[in-house]
Amino acid sequence: MRLRRLLIEQYGCFAHADLVFATEPGCINLVVAPNGAGKSVLRRAFQDLLFDIPARSPMKFRHGYRGMALHAEAIGADGTAFGFGWVRQGKPSRVTTDPARYAALRRDITPQQIEALFALDTAGLRRGGTDLKGGTTLAGALLAGTGELAPARAVRAEIEARRRANWAPNGRKAPLNAAIIELAGARRRAEAAVQRPQQREAGERELEALRGAHAAAKADHEAALATTRRLH
Repeated sequence: MRLRRLLIEQYGCFAHADLVFATEPGCINLVVAPNGAGKSVLRRAFQDLLFDIPARSPMKFRHGYRGMALHAEAIGADGTAFGFGWVRQGKPSRVTTDPARYAALRRDITPQQIEALFALDTAGLRRGGTDLKGGTTLAGALLAGTGELAPARAVRAEIEARRRANWAPNGRKAPLNAAIIELAGARRRAEAAVQRPQQREAGERELEALRGAHAAAKADHEAALATTRRLH
């Protein structure tokens, strides 16, 4: 199947969007837009187009469910055109010009398989970099197809070895762990060295009391010396 047109109504950030695609074999269609323009919403629309709009769709965040619809025009493998889509008022209802052809589109494919095989975004790339099993996701298939899977695994193993040498989740001796412990101790010492206003005021009161006691003791000492001189 080659998609010729996608009409989006009251879906996600789109009140209305009508996309027309080239259907010539070997032709790649690019949708280019700045961040926040709705590219991720569009990708979700392709999946909902095949598998229906779910009962609690996150794509209701702007317009609600009323009027939410996805319609598509496609060209089958035999070159004939047909249409299919979904309209959601209460429960989603399928709209298609050829039920048998629509059923053949899905066959035994699941949304998870579509996501793994045909969707690639920043989160998927990060998962692929963590997983590196190859073949099960688009990111892994790209690595395997370019012959970079084995080198990627070797690089990941090297990075993991360097990480373990510098940091251990529950360790104390690794350089980064020791530095963090030392930093925490320095922060505690710095906090303890800071004199708060209440502490300063208490210290000044204590100092004044000691000065008064010193003056009284000095006066007593002078009086004692005078008595000693008189007695001599």
